[in-house]
Amino acid sequence: MQRGLFVSSNNGNSWSITSQTDNIISLASNGINIFAGTLNGPYLSTDEGTTWIAINSGLPALNHVFV
Repeated sequence: MQRGLFVSSNNGNSWSITSQTDNIISLASNGINIFAGTLNGPYLSTDEGTTWIAINSGLPALNHVFV
């Protein structure tokens, strides 16, 4: 089984992986921003889930993120 963040551009008929991030616990959105809370820290997408960046700068190691 492949784990990570996936995106669909055709209303869910097919999906492609955008990030190999494991341990996704929660997702939240604020306008066009999508946040993923993971056991490895928070991630942000500003392009509807196509790309993701880690936004854990300044957080202590091994912090879990729940939304």
